[in-house]
Amino acid sequence: MRAYFYDNKPCPDQGEERERILITAEVLADVLETGLMATRRIPETESYEEWRDYCGFILEHSPTMRSTVAEHPLWWRELARQA
Repeated sequence: MRAYFYDNKPCPDQGEERERILITAEVLADVLETGLMATRRIPETESYEEWRDYCGFILEHSPTMRSTVAEHPLWWRELARQA
């Protein structure tokens, strides 16, 4: 599944693989959003910039992530700001 998140591989239009990719995208969006929120609120972690850069990379290299976040920008507000 890595190619769907790192190599600009588009999500399949149908089938089981599509469902797996979409579920993974939602879980990954939750993780990325939580990381952005936590590191922004806890400056002592000193890793907000790294999280932001990583999130930007994922959004840039994953059509699935871009469309997932765009479909529900209120679910992932921090990510939607970066998209």
